[in-house]
Amino acid sequence: MFDEDAMTHRDYGVLSPIDIPKWNVAGWNGSVFIVAPPEYNMCPILGLAFADKQAALAIFEGFHSRYGAVDAKGAIRVAIIRGISRKKPHSYAISIGPSLDLGQGGPGTVFAYVARYNRMYPSNSDNLDRFLTEYHRLGRAQLVPFHLPSFKDAPAPLGNEMTLKEIVVRQAWQIGENDPDITSLDEDADPYIPDAMTDVPVIRAIEKLKRLRLKS
Repeated sequence: MFDEDAMTHRDYGVLSPIDIPKWNVAGWNGSVFIVAPPEYNMCPILGLAFADKQAALAIFEGFHSRYGAVDAKGAIRVAIIRGISRKKPHSYAISIGPSLDLGQGGPGTVFAYVARYNRMYPSNSDNLDRFLTEYHRLGRAQLVPFHLPSFKDAPAPLGNEMTLKEIVVRQAWQIGENDPDITSLDEDADPYIPDAMTDVPVIRAIEKLKRLRLKS
């Protein structure tokens, strides 16, 4: 598709809101969903829980400095991928990465897509379902950092929230081999696939992950 040997440093770009060193220190370890009764019309909260408080605050300070308190342009792509495990039907993954629509460059420019994801395996989907109901009703949600030093503790909000106007919600079986959400899977993934489906993109995605592992 492009001549890699002929490319210069200017031909490459990194498209991501992810500050890799900060995320490595922060230790993203959970998700928090908070909603109020519909009559209050309060923005539902999607919380990202981190083990390290200072790194979590630094991540969101970076979000605010780059995008403001409201991500009006949708620079941060938040995706909720449901059905990542057939044996655990309430499983899901959350992916945080860049919007592919904001990449700029001339012909031949190659962008590196950097995202982080977290897989969750709850016993039911009540909290997620309530969150999505309010998000779809109001058309917005708040992304909030939480401190969760260990699973014996209750997650504590850290403030510094930002408003999201779009969250991508999809099923794992829809992920294809050239899909940015492929990072939410692993080569041993066994996602839920509806019985009636005959052409399932995620099967090709898993095969690609296996091939990449053999090459590494």
